[in-house]
Amino acid sequence: MDHVYFISTGTVAVFNEDRCEMIHLTDGDEIGIRSVTSFYDVYFTYTYVSIETTEMYTIPTKDLRDIVYSKKDILKFFRRKVQERADRWKKIETVATAQGTDLWSELQRRRVLEQPRIRTRFFDYQ
Repeated sequence: MDHVYFISTGTVAVFNEDRCEMIHLTDGDEIGIRSVTSFYDVYFTYTYVSIETTEMYTIPTKDLRDIVYSKKDILKFFRRKVQERADRWKKIETVATAQGTDLWSELQRRRVLEQPRIRTRFFDYQ
């Protein structure tokens, strides 16, 4: 990723490559921080969709990397945050992909007006 994005206000939905809605990112969350903390290119296929008016700030990955690597405590914080998010998203993705009954999937299959069913909801706002 060439840039890291920080959400100032708003909500962004995250979809995996199977188009299952996994989680919502909100105020203060970031997109692309993993590219700052690793020396090698890591590719994940996620789609980010703003689900309300969202204000974001961006910084080039190279510039943020220069800042982060000059301050060891900031680097440690971001690495811990990246690992926690990766673990959490892995669990969420397993549930979302297995069930595949989120609203977005139902809309794409044109089955939203079919018989009501329980949809995956793994959004715990911390």
